[in-house]
Amino acid sequence: MLRQTAPRSVVLHAPVYNPPVFLTGRRSLLGNTGQAWSRGLDYGAREVGIRQIYAGFPRSLSLMQTYHVDHVLVSPLERTNLTVNDAFWSPFPVVAPSGDYYLYKTGSR
Repeated sequence: MLRQTAPRSVVLHAPVYNPPVFLTGRRSLLGNTGQAWSRGLDYGAREVGIRQIYAGFPRSLSLMQTYHVDHVLVSPLERTNLTVNDAFWSPFPVVAPSGDYYLYKTGSR
């Protein structure tokens, strides 16, 4: 993943406490919602947006632009915690496949 992403890339992933993205040093749109809540951060709209993006809602593309998402990770964590619309993601190039893990390129970086 490090070779396929720029150092300041924003990677979208499931908002859980243990995403592999954290090991890469890349930026994340939202980490663990429990930690965000405990620090008094208003993460609700961002969490809803993440769910809509993965599900392929009509406004998914504009949400990815709004949040400057460069890459999207689809892994067992996303499939367990979110609704993933594979048909929506099929036009995007996969830049780092590994087993059940797919990193899609969505942005300009």
